[in-house]
Amino acid sequence: MFREKTRALRKKQKIVEQRKEDYFHTQNGELAVSIYGCEGIDQNNCDPYASYYSIIFSVAPEIDNWTRAVKGSRYKGPEWNRIWLMPLQVLRRYGVKLGSNGTLLNVVLNLEVIRLTTDKNDVGTSTGMKVVGRAQIPFSLRSFGIKIQQRVGLARLDETGFVTDGGYIDVALELRKSQINNYRKIHY
Repeated sequence: MFREKTRALRKKQKIVEQRKEDYFHTQNGELAVSIYGCEGIDQNNCDPYASYYSIIFSVAPEIDNWTRAVKGSRYKGPEWNRIWLMPLQVLRRYGVKLGSNGTLLNVVLNLEVIRLTTDKNDVGTSTGMKVVGRAQIPFSLRSFGIKIQQRVGLARLDETGFVTDGGYIDVALELRKSQINNYRKIHY
């Protein structure tokens, strides 16, 4: 009889500790956005030399992230191979909805691949940037530690205003527990 009660108490204690840990990681978790590279973008660019490309991406409407400018050509696409970490507290401030256990339910990653004009003799846009591909990628993240990787087709507008194929981009999203706070022990 005594053993059964202590087992039940230990089981309840483990459940309570797990809930405290989930709450702690929800407060200190982060969303990792990985951008690997592009292929087949900017096929109509007749410039045989390399161009520079950058990506603007966002998960929340008011947070825009820019990648660094990377060299690429029409034969070999640009590669970033970078990870950006966004704290969940910041995303929550900008209206990203969290699930009942604190994990993200549905996230839409909006991104634009941009060609940057570097040659002064090149007649282009007034800002020196041209969008060569866009995508809206929905992700469903239900728990920590699961990485979802996708190869997504990009869309772009051609000269007549119709949407055409803009190449492909490789991206991944992961909901992580914060790396800094993994070594701290929190007591409630």
